Amino acid sequence: MGDSFRGDDAMDICAFFGTRLPSEMEYVAAGGTAKQKYAGSSSDELIDEYAHHRINSHGQSLPVGQKKPNLFGLHDMSGNVAEWVNKYYEKYPEPGRTSIFDNPDERDMRLVRGGSVSSEFHVTRTYWRAGTLRQMRTPSIGFRCARDEE
Repeated sequence: MGDSFRGDDAMDICAFFGTRLPSEMEYVAAGGTAKQKYAGSSSDELIDEYAHHRINSHGQSLPVGQKKPNLFGLHDMSGNVAEWVNKYYEKYPEPGRTSIFDNPDERDMRLVRGGSVSSEFHVTRTYWRAGTLRQMRTPSIGFRCARDEE
């Protein structure tokens, strides 16, 4: 979406359409392979073919689909705009421990994934994540809605 929406706005818009924000565990940037560094490639040399980032975009988000897609056929999963995800993940657990997800309704934070046009290209990696205030409204954060399979 081209406008800037707070995390709660994104959740409400998805709900209006009978969908929801994806959870962090559903984040599909790597296209089904946990080893892919960027959405569509693991090569630093090919990043410009798959992602809009600070150096190649002049700080402006661009229409979706101008870069190559990831293995699921999804465009701009790395770069262009970071995306809101439903749950705020407190921190990665220590090895052998269970992940703990906080209820986003009890926190002022939300998680964003994917990097944006204001990010260095390394921030567009599939495993990059950041917490931000759920009231944050910036053109560098957008969203996609997810649907449960029936």
